[in-house]
Amino acid sequence: MKNLGAVTALLRAGADANLVDKNGYTARVWASFRAFQSWVLNKEDDPAAGCARLLRERESPQTRLRHWPRTARFWGRMLTNSLPLVVMLGLITAGLSYPLRVVLRGFGLPAAARHLIFWPLLAGATISLGITTLRETWSGGDRAFSIFLMLLVGIILLFFVDLIILIVRSWRRK
Repeated sequence: MKNLGAVTALLRAGADANLVDKNGYTARVWASFRAFQSWVLNKEDDPAAGCARLLRERESPQTRLRHWPRTARFWGRMLTNSLPLVVMLGLITAGLSYPLRVVLRGFGLPAAARHLIFWPLLAGATISLGITTLRETWSGGDRAFSIFLMLLVGIILLFFVDLIILIVRSWRRK
């Protein structure tokens, strides 16, 4: 992540937008990541956040054609580096789905209405938790470890909630 400041420096120096760093990424790849990071962290004053369009205009057609494979490789590496957080986010979402279905089924709504309520709630919870996780991780300090522990405790609690629901449902059926 030490190359994030390089985008602004490249633009100030009027550098060629076709240059590729040692990892194989262009300044536009870094600028688009910086724009996403600024959006997540609510930083409106980041000078590198608005550079992606300017860099696109400066790129040659050959570099422009290779932008999306480079961007996909970049985000693949980002997700691989944060794989424990991504897995925990998926486990929490999966753990939330069963209790939410049980609660919605308890209201006696028809299946179509339950699905119209269930999927937006689950997607909203996942997106909200994901953005919160990214904010806490990218803001630095010891927050990354505390968010890791919070997600781990959340997974354990949801496991026990799901287990209790399954035990109660199987006990009632007998």
